[in-house]
Amino acid sequence: AAPVRSESSGPAILARLLLPTDFGLIAAASPVLAFTALLQNLGLNEALIQRPQLDKGHVNALFVVTAAMSLLVAGLLILAAPLLAGLLLEPRLTGIIQAMAGIALIVAASTVPLGLMNRRLKFRQLAIVDVCSSVVGLVVGIVFALVTQSYWALVLMQAATAVVQLLGSAIFANWKPGRPLFDQEFQRMIGLGAGFSTFNLLNFLSRNADILLIARVHGATALGFYERAYKMMLAPLWQTVTPFGRVLTPVMARLQDNAVAYRQRYFEAVALLMTVVQPAIVAAVMFPAATDDVVLGPGWAPAAPIFFWLCLTALHQV
Repeated sequence: AAPVRSESSGPAILARLLLPTDFGLIAAASPVLAFTALLQNLGLNEALIQRPQLDKGHVNALFVVTAAMSLLVAGLLILAAPLLAGLLLEPRLTGIIQAMAGIALIVAASTVPLGLMNRRLKFRQLAIVDVCSSVVGLVVGIVFALVTQSYWALVLMQAATAVVQLLGSAIFANWKPGRPLFDQEFQRMIGLGAGFSTFNLLNFLSRNADILLIARVHGATALGFYERAYKMMLAPLWQTVTPFGRVLTPVMARLQDNAVAYRQRYFEAVALLMTVVQPAIVAAVMFPAATDDVVLGPGWAPAAPIFFWLCLTALHQV
């Protein structure tokens, strides 16, 4: 989920302003937001980027389908929030989950314009949107954390990030919703999106089962330590793979009919990513306690051994 990105860029500051329990509460609700985004997207954003030819009516149809799914899922999520909080044995999650349902609606509205920017290779504008949304979200989170020292600072940070991302994508995409076109070509796009959705669902289950189990069995404080260690492990991957993948995806889509060039570009990309990312991960494996102390500060020592074992798994992530 997009709005979480800014939160990962400021752990050194926020970890000194909030408690592990605060991060644990947000981490417990984050799989709900991720699953909501998964249902909203249905892999249609990838289909938007991949199609060689794209009619304006198809883009409008993608927006209509995404908006309809978003409203439906958000409504169900708001109603189910007390039940989900009860299953995780944490009543404070009710308000957090309901707030995240609203954030998910904002994220869904920016899906199509962001996809169009990616398809049109507007990487400079995408970088501006990412940086501005991350900075604004982080500033909002820090200010609210200083004033309240509450976990709601993390929620507001995600909301601010999503709002700025929506505004920026609407400005740079230069696109407005119009009449949708639901024809056989759009059905093919739905079929392609279904393939992405299947993978995303399996990936979601594998990456979030641990969070839900820890939240239910060990509580928010233990989950806070685990969540911060997990985010530290993913940081070098996020900061490198996410922008690189954004550039690589539309470029590779243009090579989908040239198997030789496609294969060559793929291996070149993986080799470059390995060169950039692996040294940082190896260093983290060698010095987990020092990394934990520098990034998170005092009071987070229990996260260091968790961070070490997670970094071993990060060696093959690229």
